[in-house]
Amino acid sequence: TTRQRSPSVSALLTRALRATVFVDVAMATTALSALFEQHDDAVERLGGVLANFELHPDECARYVCVDRRRYTRRLVAQNEHFSMYINAWCHGHRSEPHDHGASHAFLKPLRGEFECTSYEVGAADGALHVTEQRVVAASALP
Repeated sequence: TTRQRSPSVSALLTRALRATVFVDVAMATTALSALFEQHDDAVERLGGVLANFELHPDECARYVCVDRRRYTRRLVAQNEHFSMYINAWCHGHRSEPHDHGASHAFLKPLRGEFECTSYEVGAADGALHVTEQRVVAASALP
């Protein structure tokens, strides 16, 4: 059998800015690490790359842990540039408002959709005020 060579990281990132690319966690980690190492504007580029990355369903199954009582999250990759989690929310689950500190958070549904609400702390009253609500849906698989 002839084995197909993996695309170079650079080619993978270039393709991911234009079209859907199926990846596994190791490939995604390598590509995203290269993005951060090679580009000063990596955070701005990251959304476009993640929009077109699709994890193979078998790959997702290796990491997803479903608990019908609460949402779950599993750390699948971590380095000096980012932490990558696979979270599972069943219908009706939610996570409480939380702060990501000085880091950025990018969410990509693998299946289904979720509502994402952003807040800010009011200067005068210290209460949480909604600044944005949006529904984020998984991209359609070919």
